[in-house]
Amino acid sequence: MKRSLAVSIIVITKNVEPYVEQSMGSVLEQTLKDFELIIVDDGSTDRTLEICQRLASQDGRIKLFRQEKNQGQGVARNVGMTKARGKYIYFFDSDDILLPHALELLHNTAENTNAEVVHTTKHFSTLLPNSTNEPLNRLYLNPERVIHEGFLPVDNDIRFTGCFIKNEQFAMTPMNLFRRDFLERNEITFPKMVQEDEPFMFAIYCFVKRFYCIPEPYYVYRLRADSTMCLRNPKSALRGVSAFIAGYKHMSETIKRVPPEVLSPKLANECIQSHFLRLINFHVLKHYRLENVTDEEATRNFTRVLQSDLGDAAEWSAHLIQGLVIQHLLRINLQNEFIRLKQ
Repeated sequence: MKRSLAVSIIVITKNVEPYVEQSMGSVLEQTLKDFELIIVDDGSTDRTLEICQRLASQDGRIKLFRQEKNQGQGVARNVGMTKARGKYIYFFDSDDILLPHALELLHNTAENTNAEVVHTTKHFSTLLPNSTNEPLNRLYLNPERVIHEGFLPVDNDIRFTGCFIKNEQFAMTPMNLFRRDFLERNEITFPKMVQEDEPFMFAIYCFVKRFYCIPEPYYVYRLRADSTMCLRNPKSALRGVSAFIAGYKHMSETIKRVPPEVLSPKLANECIQSHFLRLINFHVLKHYRLENVTDEEATRNFTRVLQSDLGDAAEWSAHLIQGLVIQHLLRINLQNEFIRLKQ
């Protein structure tokens, strides 16, 4: 019988050749040594897999798995979770950096508080160039979210209105350490979509009872112009809309398993609306100039396709589409692409 480990670190790699060695190095140099590093390569076409294979041959804590065909980070993370043996699971992005004390801080906090989730909203960001030898001397702290140490109150207004709807708690999964038995017991997994963190964290808020917050930053987020989260083009906008449909379905399945005294239908609908608005704002509204569009038939076609998935439960989406979103989507001629996506 294999012994349990303290932490399983799950990393998804895809075409991060310039960054992956430095990023994995920051994991392997953690002050907490009792961990396994599960790398799932999601169809890289550069030297990323080769670098990870070399690292795995040099350190027995690395377990490397390969998806020949790119399936997305959500699917790959689910694969990683099935391989995990640690008491806790930590998701790390393959182009970012962990400060040396990060795992020890998270693990010790979880052990001392018996928390199911340990969370921080604070993190560093960096505009480091591609060089993996660049020193970490240009970091800045993201101070916009203030957090105090202690358990998140078991209060629906704070948990859902504050954390998810108003997004006062950071939804990025690397800002959290999760107990593996908590995730497994509540069947919490990732959907197949961009920004898969939000539906995942929504499920966390639905089921967690012991959510502990810490104020210390331990994570360095690398800002990359070529990352999935930073690409701004017609395909990115299309992903934002198709991602909402996937997220809506995933969140709806979660809602079915949550008692109404925990999450009322009204509050659940507000959570879905806020998720929709963030996706559209991030992928579309923020990056495309509004123009007057008079193609009413195209507008109706696009709305009909979207509502065929959302139905009456998303009546509000028609107003949002008619008001702002559709102008952007039509401007970049996405309605036909989206219809083809649906076929």
